[in-house]
Amino acid sequence: DLIVRYFQANPMFDRNGEPIRVRQLSFPPPPVFRFQHRLKAVPLAWTERAMEWLMDRGLAASWVSRLRRRVAALRAGLDKLYHYGELYEPYLNLDCRFLVDETMRLYEWLSPADRRRFNFDVSRINWRHYMQVHIAGVKKHILKIERAGTLEVDDEDAARQASVSTIFDLLVATADRLPDSVALQMKRGDAWVRMTFAELRDAATAIGDRLRRLGLEKGDRVVLWSENQPAWGAAYMGAASIGLVVVPLDAQTWHREVWSTARFTEARAILASPACFAEFTAEELAANERERHPIPLLDVEDGGRPFDRQEYPRSTRPVLAETPGPAPEVHPDDPASIIFTTGTAVDPRGAVHTHRNFLNNLFGISRVLSVSEKDRFLSVLPLYHALEFTCGFLAPIHHGGTVT
Repeated sequence: DLIVRYFQANPMFDRNGEPIRVRQLSFPPPPVFRFQHRLKAVPLAWTERAMEWLMDRGLAASWVSRLRRRVAALRAGLDKLYHYGELYEPYLNLDCRFLVDETMRLYEWLSPADRRRFNFDVSRINWRHYMQVHIAGVKKHILKIERAGTLEVDDEDAARQASVSTIFDLLVATADRLPDSVALQMKRGDAWVRMTFAELRDAATAIGDRLRRLGLEKGDRVVLWSENQPAWGAAYMGAASIGLVVVPLDAQTWHREVWSTARFTEARAILASPACFAEFTAEELAANERERHPIPLLDVEDGGRPFDRQEYPRSTRPVLAETPGPAPEVHPDDPASIIFTTGTAVDPRGAVHTHRNFLNNLFGISRVLSVSEKDRFLSVLPLYHALEFTCGFLAPIHHGGTVT
């Protein structure tokens, strides 16, 4: 009742500027809530697929494209509602009560001066005031809605988000939209090395094919050990495109730690830059060569091709199949990366991140970090950091910006 009264006094507005009428809240059981969501989501998905089918065959007029964007926006809004429903479901369905006896005994034990200083008398909570502060805080800091407003979803951005379910999808969508725009660039000496979105997509696809010809399969781990450079992005996207789990490492990681990480994660390959590869000692390379299944060593700057060292034929001259096998289907909840934390008190720990983890983070950031295809990003932090990877790599790729 207090929530309804809050929104009656502080209404949200629809697209036409009219106050949205708030009805009395009801909280159906989780199975009912999920069934109601499917009743709305499935027809929208069918409609969107039908319009995509028409557009792919050139049978649709321009109004169909506009309608598809609108349907994508409705799906995005419905998915957002479902997300918050699942997020808060435990709070609504927990059949329990909080006991405050001990808290009250502690409060009564305090002196009058301390009671004024530490005022946590739960019997005096003003729930109406609490709702005024709590809902306003959720709108401002969680939903990013200032004062009265509407939770509208931008049609164009919603359509892009709805068509993306994996990290590689981000690149494919932008390459289709802006094939000749520069995605990644780096100055080497006096010359610039640039990759357009179409070139980055094609390079990633070629790397993915090469990794499959090497025998790698969906779910296999690969270590990515390189400096920030366009080839890093191509290597990551290539691995992600076929469902491999990338273990990115700082280019300054000690070479022995690289081998330890590769063994711990049971990596099937190490993608390294020539400078990083040069850090491996002859003893380490020889030891890898003697393994029953040596880890292939691949050159990031040469499209993921083996380093080709005569003295290490099994690890740098592996036999590749003539053609890659069938491309695997990658899903949002498949692991995308294992990122190792660092600290002074404990050993590094690997945190597994799925495609959905990264994309949800990206889309959430995009609501407050306005990015367009005209923006230029200067990548300073190492890309193996989740922050730089999301904000300084995925964000500009999603929106069509350029990373230097």
